[in-house]
Formats: sequence, C-alpha cells, structure tokens
Amino acid sequence: MHTSPISRASLIAYAILLICATLYPMTGWRDVGVAPWAFLITGWQRHWTVFDIGFNIAGYAPLGALLVWSLYPLMRGGVVLAVATVAGGLLSLSLESTQTYLPTRVPSVSDLIANTSGTLLGATLAVWLTVPLLERGAFVALRKRFVQTGATAGQGAALLALWMFAQLYPAPMLFGNGRIADMLGLTGSFPFSSDQFVFVEAAVTACFGLAAGLLGASLATGAGARVAAAALALGLGLALKSLGWAMLFKPEQAFDWFTPGAARGLTVAGLGLVVCLFLPRSLRMFLGAVAITFGAVMVNLAPENPYHTVSMAQWNQTRWFNFVGLMELVSAVWPCLALLYLASLIVTANRGRE
Repeated sequence: MHTSPISRASLIAYAILLICATLYPMTGWRDVGVAPWAFLITGWQRHWTVFDIGFNIAGYAPLGALLVWSLYPLMRGGVVLAVATVAGGLLSLSLESTQTYLPTRVPSVSDLIANTSGTLLGATLAVWLTVPLLERGAFVALRKRFVQTGATAGQGAALLALWMFAQLYPAPMLFGNGRIADMLGLTGSFPFSSDQFVFVEAAVTACFGLAAGLLGASLATGAGARVAAAALALGLGLALKSLGWAMLFKPEQAFDWFTPGAARGLTVAGLGLVVCLFLPRSLRMFLGAVAITFGAVMVNLAPENPYHTVSMAQWNQTRWFNFVGLMELVSAVWPCLALLYLASLIVTANRGRE
C-alpha cells in the first residue's frame, strides 16, 4: 500500500483555491468592531438560495475526498471520515470568520453548515472508493502501468488540473492564460485589427495547447501513453471551455470560443505534438517552457478585442462573482507556475544524465 502524492499535491492546490475564492477580491480589509465569530450567534442567514447551498456543498466535496486520499493509508474508515470532516469544517469556520473583515463578503452559519456537509459528502464517497482507486483493481493496475508516480508527478497533475480549471474563464482567446496587462493597467502594443487578432489568437492557442499537451504527456510512461495523455488533456480543456461558456453565458454559446484563430492554433498545436511527443524528455520540457513564455508574451501584447468586450458587458456576473474572479486569477498566474515546474523537470533530467 502506497501513499498518493497526486492527492496530496492536489489537496494543497485545491485548498488554496478555496481560500482565494472565499476571500476574493481580498481588498478593503477593515475592522468593524465585530468579533469574527459573531456570525455564529446571529442565526440562519435570511437571504439564501438553493443554488448557493448546492454550490457550497459541491465546492467542499472535493476537499473532503482529497483529505481522505491524502491521509491514506495512515488513516482509514470512520477515523479518516471524522478527521476529514472536522478539518473541512475548521477551514470553513476560519474563512467565514475572516470574511468579517471584508466589505464585500458576509459570513453566515448556512455557508458553514453547507461547506461542512460538502466535506462530509466528499469524504464519504472517497472512503467508499479508496479500495478500487488506491488499493487494488483494474484502475490501480492501469495507473501503475501507464502513469508516472512520485511527488513530481503529483505536482504536474495538480498543475494540469489548474490549467483545466482556468479554461472555464471566458478569456478573449482560446487557452489565453497569463493575461496580466489588464491588472497592471496596460494596453495592447498595437491597434486592434481582425486579421492581426486572428494571427495572435492562433499563435497563443498553438503555444498553450502544445504546452498543455506536453504537460499531460509528462505524467505518462511510454510513447503510446504520452499520446493518449496529451490528447486527453487537450480534449478535457476544450470540454471545460465549452462548459464555461454555456454555464456563464447561454447553452447555445457553448462553442463561441471556436473562432478561425482558435481552429488554426489547435491545428498547429496538434501537429507540433505529433513531433514533440517522441523527443527526449528534457527537450520536450524545454520546448514546453519556450511555448509558454512565447504564448504569455503574445497574450499581453495583444490589444483588447472589442467584440469580446461587448459580450462581457452583457454578462451578469453577480451569481458567479467570486468563482469568476478565482478563474481569472488562476488563468493569470498559471504560466508562471508551469514554467517553475518545467524548469524543475529539466534540471532533474539533466542531473540524471550526469
């Protein structure tokens, strides 16, 4: 029986996401003269919806599951179920209390109960699935045969999951991660023109699509598994992109991201992966780092797309305000995290040849 580095790396990443989402936008901190635990005695929140409760439960369920699998095999059964539920409840209590000092957030008992219930639900499912997923069975045998193991693989899996999460954000360009120019108050380096924007979007899509495919392939063993992992990573990224557009706008807009620039970029990324997946590991990682760097530069040099701006202006973000802010934040910082990870892989590969 082995520990699960992927679960532990994913737990850290997911906990950070929950913290950022709960405290977003993390500005305007002030002391209103109220104790941070005062919300516990004010009663049930007056204004709440089934959507809010369900969203909180769904948001904390993965935390419960990851806690159970991260503690395996040190704890099992009812013990790990209790520990995971208490840990999730304490995290929620801490964050709800901290919201007291944020002007745009309102701590509530209903959120605390929903979050703790979500943790319990996720932990219960994880306890039930521990044997087939971590101990024995066809899935375990398949994972051992085709998936890399160790802490590095866990970090890569968590990073790839963050990339997929970032695709839910309706960015102006497909896979257009790393846009920090707007946050810094900067504008594009050249005026907008349709032809130029198509070229830039194609370049950005190709670069980040290639990098995501190579990152997915880094988690697999064997040439065939690398091809399947790269295709799966891109496929899931596109599926989540469609889900994001359908969820945040309208179902009929699910494929609005599929523009001429996106189509060309995906074609280039696919052709690039056909070649790169069969190169030595260190060279694959180096090319992935180059692609991310070039893509991030192009994203920030690109001018604002007026058509996308109009679409965003018609979008009511009230319900998804914190969730969308988190997606935008992850999308902005992902290239930096990916570069650090790929750099560590390159250094490790070079040391192995010495």
